[in-house]
Amino acid sequence: MSEAKVKTYEKHRDDLRKVKQLLRMDKEVYEAVFGVSEKNEANYSAYIGMAKKNGKKQPIEKKCSQEDFYKFLKSSWIVCLWMKWGKR
Repeated sequence: MSEAKVKTYEKHRDDLRKVKQLLRMDKEVYEAVFGVSEKNEANYSAYIGMAKKNGKKQPIEKKCSQEDFYKFLKSSWIVCLWMKWGKR
């Protein structure tokens, strides 16, 4: 059972690296997804309940559900990326 958990973790880690690499093409979009949201958005930081502040991971108060996080992704950064990078 723990071998399956390790594989799941490794896949998540690899997927997250790919997403971060893609989003780093646009700092504004990257910050919207992985930064501390001041607009109470259901971004990745709110989803996991942690954000990097001053180079250290720290818990944050604003949290969201998986469903809310997926809605945020579908409605915001995917559209932004397509508009900025998909038209090239």
